[in-house]
Amino acid sequence: MIKSVYLFTNRNCLVFDEDGQQMPEFQGGISCYRLNRKKAQIVADKGQEFFLSRYQKWAQPISRREFEYLLGLRSRKRDIAEQASL
Repeated sequence: MIKSVYLFTNRNCLVFDEDGQQMPEFQGGISCYRLNRKKAQIVADKGQEFFLSRYQKWAQPISRREFEYLLGLRSRKRDIAEQASL
C-alpha cells in the first residue's frame, strides 16, 4: 500500500509504503524524463499523503488534487465537467 509520495521540484518522485520502504516500481514512471500516466494515476489514487519537496531542503504537504495538477493528470476543464455532472 502506498503511504507517502514526495514530488520534487525537478519532477522526480519518491514513493514509500507503510513501512517506509521505497517502491521503485512506481517511482520509475514519474520523473523529469518521462511520465507514465497510468502509474502516476495509480500513485495519485492510492497515496495517503503527498508532499512537494526540494531535495534535502524542505517538504510541504500538498493535497491529492494539487499532486494531480502538478503532474498534469487533472485540469480545470476536468474539474468543471465533474462539477457539472453532480
